[in-house]
Amino acid sequence: MDSTDKNDEDLHSELPISEPNKQNEPNEEKSSSQSAEDPLQSTSELAEEIQHYDWDQLFEKYADVMEEHARADELVRNQTAQLHEAFVSWSQSTALRDETRALKRFKTQRQYVENSEEDLEGKRQHYIEVVNAFESALALLNGSTKP
Repeated sequence: MDSTDKNDEDLHSELPISEPNKQNEPNEEKSSSQSAEDPLQSTSELAEEIQHYDWDQLFEKYADVMEEHARADELVRNQTAQLHEAFVSWSQSTALRDETRALKRFKTQRQYVENSEEDLEGKRQHYIEVVNAFESALALLNGSTKP
């Protein structure tokens, strides 16, 4: 049970259903014996008691309870704000780490492509040399076979 539920119960247990003023005390003894007999009589007594109820006390208790709820709400808002700040920090650090990893990955891929292009250019140059060697060999063979 949290503190707000406990305070609500305390409020209900502290507040009597009706608080008649001192003027109504003599009538109270009569009304308790009559209320069991006549439900309309008890309703009219209740209406009379409501008129003499200490509404200022009820208002003060209501204001106190609302202040306590406001403090609890403020506490929850502060905790939520702190959690939000932690989440933002976490998400920014995660994004920064992901960006760093993506940059490293890009550099690695670029290096791989450059190396592959260099290897391909080396093979091309090798094949050109091989073809030139074959052409020279053929020319030598063709030249030596001709009278």
